[in-house]
Amino acid sequence: MPISTSPENEAVEYRYYVYDLMTNELLVEVPFRGVSYSRSLTEAGVFTGDIAVTEDTYNLSLYENTLPARTALFAMRNGLCIWGGIIWNRSYSLVDKILSITATEFTSYLSHRVVWKTWNSSYEAIAEVDGNTNIMTITLTGGQYTFTVGELVYLYWFEEYAKYSGYFEVLTEGYTEDDRSVITVPATYTDANADNKDDTKNIPTMSIGIDNPITVETRQDNYQFAQDLLRELETDLFDFDFANDEIRPGIDLYNPIETIGRSNNLATVVTTKKHELVTGQKVRLTDVQADEDFNAIEAIVFSVISDYSFSYTNEGSNVSTVGESAAVRVVSSFKRDTSFSTFTTATEHGYLPGSIVYVDAVSESFDGFHTVYDIITPTQFRVVQFGGNIATSRTDTAAGTPTVTRIAAASYGTFGEHTTLGNLGFDFSRNADFSSKLEANPVIRGFELQTVAEVLEEYSTKPNGFEYRVDCEFDATTETFKKYFTFLPLTPASLTAWLADQADGYTGGIPAEAYGADERMFEYPGNVLEAQFDESAEDSATRFFVQGKDPRLSSSASQPYSGASNHKLLNQGWPLLDAVEDLDTPYETVLWKQASRLLEESIPPLSTFTISVNGSANPKLGTYSPGDWCSVKLNDDFVALRASSYLEQDYGSDSGVLVRKIISFSVSVPDTSNYPEEVSLELIIEPSVPISGVTIQDGKVYL
Repeated sequence: MPISTSPENEAVEYRYYVYDLMTNELLVEVPFRGVSYSRSLTEAGVFTGDIAVTEDTYNLSLYENTLPARTALFAMRNGLCIWGGIIWNRSYSLVDKILSITATEFTSYLSHRVVWKTWNSSYEAIAEVDGNTNIMTITLTGGQYTFTVGELVYLYWFEEYAKYSGYFEVLTEGYTEDDRSVITVPATYTDANADNKDDTKNIPTMSIGIDNPITVETRQDNYQFAQDLLRELETDLFDFDFANDEIRPGIDLYNPIETIGRSNNLATVVTTKKHELVTGQKVRLTDVQADEDFNAIEAIVFSVISDYSFSYTNEGSNVSTVGESAAVRVVSSFKRDTSFSTFTTATEHGYLPGSIVYVDAVSESFDGFHTVYDIITPTQFRVVQFGGNIATSRTDTAAGTPTVTRIAAASYGTFGEHTTLGNLGFDFSRNADFSSKLEANPVIRGFELQTVAEVLEEYSTKPNGFEYRVDCEFDATTETFKKYFTFLPLTPASLTAWLADQADGYTGGIPAEAYGADERMFEYPGNVLEAQFDESAEDSATRFFVQGKDPRLSSSASQPYSGASNHKLLNQGWPLLDAVEDLDTPYETVLWKQASRLLEESIPPLSTFTISVNGSANPKLGTYSPGDWCSVKLNDDFVALRASSYLEQDYGSDSGVLVRKIISFSVSVPDTSNYPEEVSLELIIEPSVPISGVTIQDGKVYL
């Protein structure tokens, strides 16, 4: 194992660059003083710094170039990007003429975005099983999902064939002629009643129709779920639609089109009222008569020309600017039943589903703009409209002419659907497509308005969870900074690989190199300046309960719950220490797994190391990040007792060494470059790696 030499001071140069958060364009370099910063795993580390506002710094345009929520800050240490995040706060002292800014790492952005549409990974499908080829073809009954060959989907079969429910690997993917997703999977299943639990059988030839569809659960791999959610965040969940207009979170605005034209595949629209659109916003155009190709269910505003005009991409031959006229029909009767209003016109209306119509002088509770839901007859159509049921009623022509007018209109929601304004440029290329950790997806209900940070916090702490951070690097070719969104498994990949390489029959400890911890050694005496070892049992447990939730049960019924006990510690004389959490699932097996995971995180006493090191000594600042593993060797009798106790992992030949994960670190930057930084690291044990040696038998690992 490499041993660190005595710390050597080196000249350290820090430079700080402020970029536009959305365009990633350089705004200014700011010579901050009094700098300190931290990096953290999952949570966001903080940067603070000061700059004097004097005649010498007026050229930096500090007011505009440090605007909170508009600007990103990157710190470079000797040419290496060491920190990146968003400026959220600043304060200015009129007496001292000092501007102080506070920024937090890019993961903080997740706390400022909500999942405002229902995020559901379940799709209904029909299935065709070919018993000759043992291949099953699954076709979604509606909609699309971007399947990936090799991913696992979970198929729920209806009661008669429930034994076939389970995970299936996608063999091929594609689309039907009407643009529905279709995949093939092996037509085999595991027989749960067989003596051999790995026994697979073939599903017989059959057709599963729309009357009894199967349910396809996608995004079962936890990396896949998280990355899909983050990518959808970039386009403001553009690809997810609402079940009906009534549950949309705001008001749909309908703006009649006055003129429209097309030039060089760009359509220009002039509206009769101020539109209040922004570039990148989703807009729908319907019933344009000049050219049916102008109509678009999901157009994106390309540019805002004026308060009354905008453009959007629309392929087709050039069309000179033309005016639009409304088509008026007389309404002879109306009714409302089960949230649908039905209108009957005196003559054929000529409408289509999705047409925008304006109802006038029919009835106060029926008048206004509507979107046509479906066509019943050439003289009847329906719209979605909540309200009390009203029997068929004739219109009162004596009070005026009751009409319905089809309008060429641009419609959009007050809530936006801003498809370009949520893209901070996160790069996911350093992650594997799949973690091979499967987890049932939660249904994220839009009306709950959970932040993305809350969703990932709850999801990533499941038994097959993960951690994450954003790593920033400077790209010299483009002179911009890259923001790599990085997922980390709870058990380090190097440990998984090391265990796989051990021969059958191996029994012993796990050395520091299996964690990659031998590459980062902190020693006292040596590069460690100060160390503090804390242990607490306040939040620990030897038994953990998790409360579930079954929506089928009444509030007075007993909800499911499950518990797990730490039998090893209880047998060694520890008392019962209970802790409780909750999880929104009715399945006791899932509740037990969650209880076991949380119990691992609560083993008493909870141990935390905080060490302060010289940032210029090996391993140098910039060569480690939160989530990396390190070795700690402290020449201290009390710490040696911990290292040799049964509470510590067996590290084999690396006895006396404590292997820990870096959960966060903070840095104090001296204003004089000749002095090294002091780095304070918080180190923890990873609960997902149980405290024991390892035994490999019959190709399986027992910890």
